Amino acid sequence: MSRFSVTKERLEKLSEDMLSEMTAGLEGRESSLLMIPTYIYNLPTGKETGSYLALDFGGSTFRIIRVTLTGGEPVIHCETKELDAATKSASGEQLFDSLAGYVAQFVEKENLGGQSLPLGFTFSFPMSQQSLSQGTLVKWTKGFECSGVVGENV
Repeated sequence: MSRFSVTKERLEKLSEDMLSEMTAGLEGRESSLLMIPTYIYNLPTGKETGSYLALDFGGSTFRIIRVTLTGGEPVIHCETKELDAATKSASGEQLFDSLAGYVAQFVEKENLGGQSLPLGFTFSFPMSQQSLSQGTLVKWTKGFECSGVVGENV
């Protein structure tokens, strides 16, 4: 296990280097990291209440999550769908139709039909984001090759 141990000094140096690379990337300077600015300006306060939906499209899985905040411990209902090789190479339309179908099933199962809930969508692929509600896929990664999506607003 000693080969996995990191001294405090080394960890601090790694943190400094990471911050330096992120700053350079965000400023458009040469960097080992591809950095694209975010358009999220308001952070949670911890005092939010209500129900929220979250979609997490991260690669091999797609998660649909309902979080209910009441001021105490959050109540979380989550379903995870495994994405197979056929899905990863389908057309973009087929891919997003599949994801929408999973969301529809979750909404029905959770009796959420007719409700309007805030929705967050994590799309864990390189995007060029033009606004909070518009982002263009730069390229597929993680084994995805879905046609008709690169260069499009997702």
